[in-house]
Amino acid sequence: MLSTSGELDRVPRTGSGTVMGGRKVGYAVALSSDTEGVRAVSGTTEASLVGYYQNGTNHALYVGLNTGFEYRNVKDRPDRAWDLLSKVGAGPTLDLELRSGETTVTLGSDLALDFAMVKSSAYETWRTDHGTETIRNAMQGKAQPYYYAMGASLDPRINVNYRGLNVGGTLAASLFGSLDGADRDQEILTADTHMTDHDARAQAWVGYEHGNLAMVVDGALTSRGGSMGDATDETTGRTAMLTVGYRR
Repeated sequence: MLSTSGELDRVPRTGSGTVMGGRKVGYAVALSSDTEGVRAVSGTTEASLVGYYQNGTNHALYVGLNTGFEYRNVKDRPDRAWDLLSKVGAGPTLDLELRSGETTVTLGSDLALDFAMVKSSAYETWRTDHGTETIRNAMQGKAQPYYYAMGASLDPRINVNYRGLNVGGTLAASLFGSLDGADRDQEILTADTHMTDHDARAQAWVGYEHGNLAMVVDGALTSRGGSMGDATDETTGRTAMLTVGYRR
């Protein structure tokens, strides 16, 4: 797997006030491959729109409004089905840093309302029992059927640092529901079924930094699933990773 990420934070670290524009921006891109070529591509970007900051002797607070974009394209393989998610969203964000002696605790959370293009996790199960139905144009006869949805995403996080030791975790969860408006082939539809999907990832880590060396062990649990009419489906997974880094 190849991945890269970055973050730029230009919010003042002293005093208090308001900031406009992209004072806090970030991105992450990942690409994985297997013997058949590219297996998955994913990426996220986010930027602040407006915010308020307050800095004290033992704390730093930021609250504001963020906007972001996420894209994921997982290719079909015998051991795991394809997946597709593309969404844009906006909503409030909170970052709080608390300091006491050599201990620093950082807390944060993002909440966003999303517009998305989503693969229906339950579509294949539903189609097995409804093989003759005619459904929406974006799904009927497509190799990779998808639907348009509105949704919401929540991303709480915490990290504790003590003398270079980092312990923390995060949860990223999204819920989607299909937009059930008129289809361009509405007159030939025989089924216009409501669809819902969820996408969730829980991650925890422990790491240590000493001088230019850093080591992190993290584990993650994922859940992807949904419903379409009377059909449901869910896929879960788990990963563990050891990362060793050196900064010059």
